[in-house]
Amino acid sequence: MWSEVYEFEIPPRARRLTTPAAETVLREAAKQRPRLMPTSASVRAIRSSDSQALAQRLYRTTSHLIGQELPDDTAPPAQGDDEYKRMKFARWGSKRLAAQEVSAVEALLCAGLLSGDDRYAEEAIRRAVNVAAWDPDGFTNPVVSDFSDASAMRTMALVYDTCHDQLSGSDRRALAAAISKRCRRFFEGSVNDVEARLFGAHLWQHLLTEFFEASLSLLGDLPEAHAWCRYIYELWVARFPLIAGNDGGWANGPKYFGTNVETLILMNRYFDNLGATEFDRRPWFRNASKFLQCAWPPNAANDGFGDGTELERVPSANHIHWMRYLGHRFSDREALDYVEAWEASGATAPASPRLALDALFWKKPRTTRPVSGIRSHCFQDTGLIMARTTGCEGSNTLRVAFRSSPYGSFNHMHSCQNAFNLFYGGERLFANSGYYVAMADEHAKNWYRDTRGHNTIRLDGQSQTRSPEGYGWIPRYIDGDRVTYWAGDASNAYGDAGLTRYRRHIALLDPNIVVIYDDLEADHAAEWTWQLHAHLKLTYNRRQQTFKTSNAQGPGTLVFASSSAFDVVVGDAFDPPAVNWGGKTYRGEAVEAFPKRWHGSVVTRPIPSVRFLSIVTAGARQPAVRHLKDGSRRVGRWKIEAEMDADQPTRLLITSTQADTALAVNIPETSFRGRTLRARNAAVLVEGTSTKRSVDQLPAAAKALGGSS
Repeated sequence: MWSEVYEFEIPPRARRLTTPAAETVLREAAKQRPRLMPTSASVRAIRSSDSQALAQRLYRTTSHLIGQELPDDTAPPAQGDDEYKRMKFARWGSKRLAAQEVSAVEALLCAGLLSGDDRYAEEAIRRAVNVAAWDPDGFTNPVVSDFSDASAMRTMALVYDTCHDQLSGSDRRALAAAISKRCRRFFEGSVNDVEARLFGAHLWQHLLTEFFEASLSLLGDLPEAHAWCRYIYELWVARFPLIAGNDGGWANGPKYFGTNVETLILMNRYFDNLGATEFDRRPWFRNASKFLQCAWPPNAANDGFGDGTELERVPSANHIHWMRYLGHRFSDREALDYVEAWEASGATAPASPRLALDALFWKKPRTTRPVSGIRSHCFQDTGLIMARTTGCEGSNTLRVAFRSSPYGSFNHMHSCQNAFNLFYGGERLFANSGYYVAMADEHAKNWYRDTRGHNTIRLDGQSQTRSPEGYGWIPRYIDGDRVTYWAGDASNAYGDAGLTRYRRHIALLDPNIVVIYDDLEADHAAEWTWQLHAHLKLTYNRRQQTFKTSNAQGPGTLVFASSSAFDVVVGDAFDPPAVNWGGKTYRGEAVEAFPKRWHGSVVTRPIPSVRFLSIVTAGARQPAVRHLKDGSRRVGRWKIEAEMDADQPTRLLITSTQADTALAVNIPETSFRGRTLRARNAAVLVEGTSTKRSVDQLPAAAKALGGSS
């Protein structure tokens, strides 16, 4: 049944993406073979130290594969003490089986192209024919593991396409039949479904690319492959990039961004080779390098937002390769500096053989001016902020990561609107807690990915809604020389819990001070829970209303104030507990149990509205927070005045006693050193002769839908 007809208008100002028609692209594809890998002649024409190094690396890592006994697809005995664990162990085992074969075939084909030695192609053919004999409805079927099914498609497609002229007639028929059976099932399960789905992580990480490769390999040999290729091309035109706006961010977080890198690079190359060259001219690609620079700075911890971030110490080979790709593609000096900084640490891994081979064809980027690093950046479309006290991460740098996302929380995103994570010297200080045990693990669902595991607010014990409707946004942002200010709004993140306003104002002050001012209101007398997490021991001094923790670089202190009476609970227990039943590694090492983490909760009496004020300092020489008689606070050279009466309009004024600097938030009019500041429903930052103003601004996507602030 068809839906009702929807009408929409494309205004003249809409950005245009001019791409060739699908039929034009597919006609060009049909002329080429190979379509997925470079030609042997083009590879052997490259004479560089990089190509020699890759050839030597592949010789060392592939020689043992030749003649090796090949695996069958028999399912191993069930593992796990409940149905979910048995399903996960089977899925992981199936994925691992197909992944080892596709990795071997990719490496063998690359080695053969670089060396000209036919033994590598012969071994790749032997392995692909073995995979063709696997039962597509057996252990590698997509119900057990969609990754396994897609890896089997890719294994066979690479050999069918790259070694097309070397295949015997029987091998070619066997491969074509096995590929087509898996492709047909994938297509029938995707068409009229994927197009309308908000996001499918596995599809856009790997499956779409591997299905396209399999379809492209059969183009001209199987009539159905034409429709399959056309479907993917038009889907890519219509939908990519998903969970990302123009700002270069990625809503699923930095860890899982790495799983999309191969698709991003290879799909663009395929379409480039077929004459569709417009895709990476979109603003997202041009801004993409800033995301990793901010979310995972060189030689520092990542921002902590999204699944798996706590498990990783350094970016993956894919992350590093992506930044190198952007550096070459767009002559992006910042991206190349990022790569150099991480590689200098000696902790990164080399790119996969296929991506490394692809990189041999990149043009040398133009030399550009050196850069000093990003001090702060707002990804308003994605809903992320990074701000720090220096342009590059150092031993005394205080960094704030903040999330309030229009995408809400689903897939690998967390229910953490208006949450902050604080880092000192590149290491976590006050930051979210919990572990990504598995997608549907009780701890992962009900602590780690839940609001309970983050530095934000709960209402009457309720967490934020886990859905795209449980969203936040960043209405204001000002980047100054001595002050960075922004506001997050999570008023829509709590579903029907009765919350009507949640504005969080944050100011990062030089040298190492953070001010957090919360404005909260509900339609009933609510119990408000303000949450704080720390990686190392967290203590609370009731008389001084002070939380303290530390990391290897130094101590951190948070001084707390509330407009309402409250109780504080501090502990180190997870509920549900974090049990490493799947054998996950932690920061590159095998662990039986995950390290414990510390949590603090401030719980108010039931009240309709409340204000919280937190002042954070870090480092060995922290200035004391002094309470003045007029109700303001003095921290070093800064005076902080915040309206703490929840019945009065919000008001925040931060002034410097030593420099001509003032930040006024929601103040109709005030004077500062002979100047009049007007910040009604706005924020105004004065630094010397510079004045910057920020009023509520919707993200670009909301503006495009006709929204207003």
